[in-house]
Amino acid sequence: MNIKGTALISTVNFVKKYFAEQYEEFLFALPEKIHIIFQEGILASNWYPVKEAYIESTITIANLFYNGDVEKAAYELGKFSGFEALKGIYKIFVKIASMDFVLKRLDSIFATYYSEGGLKVEDKGKVKIFKITGFKKDEAIIITRIAGWAEALFTVISKAPSKVEHTYIEVSDLYIEGDIVITWD
Repeated sequence: MNIKGTALISTVNFVKKYFAEQYEEFLFALPEKIHIIFQEGILASNWYPVKEAYIESTITIANLFYNGDVEKAAYELGKFSGFEALKGIYKIFVKIASMDFVLKRLDSIFATYYSEGGLKVEDKGKVKIFKITGFKKDEAIIITRIAGWAEALFTVISKAPSKVEHTYIEVSDLYIEGDIVITWD
């Protein structure tokens, strides 16, 4: 599976914003192949290997800045990425769009970031459920990043949800599915 460079750029921007003094430490803590990708510059339109570039950078951030808490690091990265995208490339989209309009197009947005997998939305009024498919078990942390992104999305287009929860469901020895449940009081 591959991920679009825009997601990696938000990872770099996250570290530069919140841990600027330790950015070089972050770069050198990455595995060599990823270190080179990050140091040479990420192209927003290029595809990169999700495990090496996206997951390993998330784990590195967790180890350096979140006492090894990969779930917390992934969620914060996802939330930051969501706010960054929604204030940038998708700014006009969310300003003029209704919640229904955005929900109907989330699968298309998902496909611009991930080369595989899918996202379907179940709209149950005050509860929205993202059904995520096509990820391998060792890619589960991506679902956590998507949960953080979902919080940012709904905060920008509506209001901050009262709760965002995510779960993983094993569907085979290799694959998982994820549910992200977003709730408002």
